[in-house]
Amino acid sequence: MIVNMKHSGERISPLNFKSKVDHLLYLRHLFAYEYAIKTFLDKDEILEIGCGEGYGTSLISKGVKEIVSLDVDLKTLKHARDKYGSDCNFALYDGTNLPIKSDKFDGVVSFQVIEHVRNDSKYVSEIKRILKNDGIFLCTTPNRAYRLKPGQKPWNPFHLREYYAKDLENALKNAFSEVEVVGIRGTDEVQEIEIKRVKQRGNLQKILNGIKLIVTNNLSIMPISGDFSRKYTASDFYITDNPNEGLDLLGICRKTD
Repeated sequence: MIVNMKHSGERISPLNFKSKVDHLLYLRHLFAYEYAIKTFLDKDEILEIGCGEGYGTSLISKGVKEIVSLDVDLKTLKHARDKYGSDCNFALYDGTNLPIKSDKFDGVVSFQVIEHVRNDSKYVSEIKRILKNDGIFLCTTPNRAYRLKPGQKPWNPFHLREYYAKDLENALKNAFSEVEVVGIRGTDEVQEIEIKRVKQRGNLQKILNGIKLIVTNNLSIMPISGDFSRKYTASDFYITDNPNEGLDLLGICRKTD
């Protein structure tokens, strides 16, 4: 089952950013959705697992025949339906079993979800089941390589695990025979900002763990400086074939058997 992220700060809204960090996190996620838009065709039927606020579902809907988006949190779904329901279909599910017949969808996207899933093998197998032959699955997850030391448990208490590129590749190959893992990298300036954020957040979490508090992504630990909403765009991120350089890992799977 997927851990309920309702109050975790893991859900990003594209409005009212209070810091440069919040804005860059959103742009990083937006880049993944823009990659998905370029991947799928206007005739395709797409499933999203873990829609969050719903802005990504709405973006993808403009370029495909249909998109259905699932989430485990009813309040989140209500918001998404109210805001984007005229173009998209949103549905609640239990986080384990996809309530969908086999060979149904041309594509599946699930961004920043797999690190929250208790049984990642079942999660990946269920996705393969509901994909049509030659269907594509895209997933993103934070890159453990720059966030954690070897053997260290995730300091983000809502992440059950974090993946090195090879770990993600192996998890995806539990179901898919055709798998590629690449990195989503930022410009040098963006990389520096994110690495600093992670270091500060990890250190602060260690301190607060001792007093039973949790740091969420909503905590703005870097001050606002200038008009960052205009300075940075999704074009400050790009795909790198060396996943170890990525802030996020992007898994690209195709169902061929």
